[in-house]
Amino acid sequence: MQSTALRPRKDKKPNSKRSKTGKHSKSTKGFPVGAVGGLRRGKDEKDDEERYLESVLFGAPFVPEVRRDRVELESVLKENVGGSGLEHVMDNDLFFADSGVPESSTKFNGVDEGDSRVDEAESPTGNPAPKDSHRDLSPSPPFAFKSQQAGPSSSNKKGPAWIDPSDSTVQVSLANDERLRKLREDPTDDVVSGKQYETKLREQFERINPVPAWTTAARERNHNKTRKRTRRSSSSSASSLRSGDARDHIDDLLHATGGIIESSDRPTLLPPTQLMVHRLRDANQAARSESEVSSVCFHPSPTVPVLLTAGTDRRLRLFNIDGLTNPLLQTLFTPTLPITNAQFHPSGQSVLLTGARPYYICYDLQSGAAIQSSRGIWSSAASSSVDGMAEGDRSMEICKFSDDGRMLAVAGRRGHIHLLDWGKGSSGANGQIIATLKMNGSVKDLVWCSSAGSGPRALGDPTSTATTRPQLMSMSNEGELYVWDVGSRRCVKTWRDDSAFGANTITTGGRGAYYAIGASTGIVNVYGSDAISSPSTSIKPLKAITNLTTPISTVRFDQTCQVMAIAGRQKKDELRLIHLPSLTSFANWPTAGTPLGHVTSVDFSVGSEYVAIGNHRGRVLLYNLKHFGAR
Repeated sequence: MQSTALRPRKDKKPNSKRSKTGKHSKSTKGFPVGAVGGLRRGKDEKDDEERYLESVLFGAPFVPEVRRDRVELESVLKENVGGSGLEHVMDNDLFFADSGVPESSTKFNGVDEGDSRVDEAESPTGNPAPKDSHRDLSPSPPFAFKSQQAGPSSSNKKGPAWIDPSDSTVQVSLANDERLRKLREDPTDDVVSGKQYETKLREQFERINPVPAWTTAARERNHNKTRKRTRRSSSSSASSLRSGDARDHIDDLLHATGGIIESSDRPTLLPPTQLMVHRLRDANQAARSESEVSSVCFHPSPTVPVLLTAGTDRRLRLFNIDGLTNPLLQTLFTPTLPITNAQFHPSGQSVLLTGARPYYICYDLQSGAAIQSSRGIWSSAASSSVDGMAEGDRSMEICKFSDDGRMLAVAGRRGHIHLLDWGKGSSGANGQIIATLKMNGSVKDLVWCSSAGSGPRALGDPTSTATTRPQLMSMSNEGELYVWDVGSRRCVKTWRDDSAFGANTITTGGRGAYYAIGASTGIVNVYGSDAISSPSTSIKPLKAITNLTTPISTVRFDQTCQVMAIAGRQKKDELRLIHLPSLTSFANWPTAGTPLGHVTSVDFSVGSEYVAIGNHRGRVLLYNLKHFGAR
């Protein structure tokens, strides 16, 4: 902006009276009225830039230098003329703005636009211009703000709040500073300007800290909402509103990739290389266990976010898993039963508690009643057993419910497997032994599986069906497996896992799609559905997983059968997550800094969005698998 100065008008003289001597007073002697030099301020006063900064930062009123000079000039004139009425004279009658003659002046209708004699306060017709046409004599700020510099823009993106004019004059050497050499794109790059230096620093920061995905999605949603509001406000009738809404729905439909009629329940495929894991607050932070956590189990219903924890401190605890506070819902104390195994009934209405005792406790979630079974349930089959279960079987630590929840298989001593009729209810108050199976060797673990020849049910497909004829698989500590037809009470197949010497645990996933056997050598053998359907007695594993070196104590599949967790309790941080069907371990988690401790139990939620890990310190670590759902 060109500098302006205040000069007295030549065409109009103020109607003022002079003193008798015809001279001004000594206060303005040597300085004509209106000259800025006569109103020169001291060096200690602040300039426009400092006063403007104070007005922006502290809210002080900003008075430009020209206005301050005008105030001082009016006071001087009032003093000299003795208050003759000049205070009522308009400024445009006293002064005009002299902006100087531009280098290249142009003429319009024979009048030079750069001539300072042209009265800018008059209109082209010669009449005085209205007040609104007066030029604002306030100086522009010494540095530009984004809101004052930029005009209306179609973009809603906020710019910088302050622009430093010295950025264009700064020169930075990238070669002389070792910390700045990484900003060079070519080894010969050396000196860059301030703007280029700022751009390189910003690019380096974005490479190290990429923009989070949630911010991009939020900005896109905000942009869509703004666009919809603008489109609706531009319509002037009800018909245009309806047409605008229709266009909005069409745009949303064309920009989406989901289902049109209904969302699909099929799980999305999990990438085999990276697993996005986010740690949450401990699941039992509200009430930690006083002993090691022997069991963790999620409720079988996807609409009930409840997790149970149990341990040898004789306490069952139920937590509401919300991913934030995980409050405690209920605590049950069993003074006579150290709990080593706790599991929900398949119906989700009760909890079965067992341990190194010849009885069990069933806790009804609806009524809150804890029912202890009678020790006489074993005496009903004692007469038919050669070994005598009443004297031999003193533990119910190994037990599994069938898929429909009507039968409970209990591993006894000396190779006995007891089948309890649980009935249609979930309380099991009248559970009685209906059959006993006998295998060679001691029973190490049990698992219910689908019948041979049907194949697994398609994952996530509720319409596909599989044969519901119950079959039971038992395993000895030598790795010998027995497949039992529960209806006929006979063994239909036996085969041996040669590589699983000292087998500890067996589990199934995907309704018979996979079978995993963990051994004391740290090896986990994974088998396909042919472990049941194939008539051959020589079954080869799909893969032997050798990521761990200590005895395997826990093997769990998630509900989508895409992740398998294997863990050992003898060594610290012995946990691996295996991707299915590639059967490879996720390399990015767990890391060396993951505070797992000695893992004693693992379980996945029904939607696979949570994984709970219990350890020997009484803590239940909770992690969110972001691929299946973020919290």
